[in-house]
Amino acid sequence: MNVLLVDDDKFVIAALQKGIDWESLGIRQVFTAYDIQKAQEILSESSIDLLLSDIDMPHGSGLDLLGIIREQGNRIPTIFLTNYADFSYAKRALELRSFHYFLKPIDYPELTRIIKKALEESRQETGDLKEALSALWCDYLLTSRITDRAFIQDITKLLPSLDKNTSYISALIQIYGNTDRWEATGRIGRILESVLGADYAEFGALLPYQSGEFLLLALIPVRDSKDGQQLIRPVISEALSMIRKEITLPVRILLSGEKKIQELREAVESFESLLAMPYEEARGIVYVDEEASTNLIQYVDAHFTEDMSREHLSELFYFDQDYITRIFKKETGMSFKNYVIEKRLRLAKDLLLDTDEPINMISQKVGYDNYSYFTRLFKKSFGVTPVEFRGDGQSS
Repeated sequence: MNVLLVDDDKFVIAALQKGIDWESLGIRQVFTAYDIQKAQEILSESSIDLLLSDIDMPHGSGLDLLGIIREQGNRIPTIFLTNYADFSYAKRALELRSFHYFLKPIDYPELTRIIKKALEESRQETGDLKEALSALWCDYLLTSRITDRAFIQDITKLLPSLDKNTSYISALIQIYGNTDRWEATGRIGRILESVLGADYAEFGALLPYQSGEFLLLALIPVRDSKDGQQLIRPVISEALSMIRKEITLPVRILLSGEKKIQELREAVESFESLLAMPYEEARGIVYVDEEASTNLIQYVDAHFTEDMSREHLSELFYFDQDYITRIFKKETGMSFKNYVIEKRLRLAKDLLLDTDEPINMISQKVGYDNYSYFTRLFKKSFGVTPVEFRGDGQSS
């Protein structure tokens, strides 16, 4: 858990850092800010579990800060520290659902007791919210018990500050080997919150994908981004390294493209056909991106007369070879090999009809150095040899 201290007096900040045994309270990191602008930056970039703030500060008060936080739907417990027993301050703090209004000078044992109580209530509230969100995501994505519309309505009730247009990237985490799943899931969740930041901590989710294998589905929110997967790739790579180090087991992550909430079901379903892919430590992240799939087919369309193979495409697009086969089957209805053959033979037909080039040159131009093989393929597809086709001057 993390705490944010906000006060324009650096001596007060230093005293709070030293006067409270944060580690004994379960606080991993103490963030500090000397004005509300910096505090807002920290809150947007990091997961903060408790806020301690002065009220009277230049360039915006602690009450202004909490007002902004509450408008964003953030329910972070907040303790105000102030020199003034001002009724209007206390009334506004109460309206903003602050946890406590604490008068300076600071009684550290008493403040420690209040902080401990605030953190306990925060853990319970956060746990209840996370549990409700996880159940809702499972009902929507994994069991399809609720409709798109019902899910949007329910999740915005739980997360009022969630933009309906927020996109998500799905990450299926495969863990190979035996371990304490409950403990490992907790560790992985903490790692993801650490590397993905505040948006994931508030709006993301980590779900048990299925009971048979150790599979976890992470839902990563992406806001204000034109290329979410490109931005998230290095972060996921860092997370993968940390997870492997933490649980000391082979791990692979299947990463989807950026999807609107209504498109997530299809993205998650696409993982199913990839689970049997052989594990390769060197390729710990497999990118399952429909845009990249389109680019793959466009590349083949532009280069089908050249010598190419699934191995070559795998190196170019970082796709598993079996996944390349699945892409072509899904997008074209045929295998990669048959797709290339059809493209080449259709071009050969056009050249036979529209040019006077020798047939052996046409064979080479469409990608076949072996003239006999070209002739066999042509006859198998069209029922006549290239010579017969040109002699007839018609297509089949």
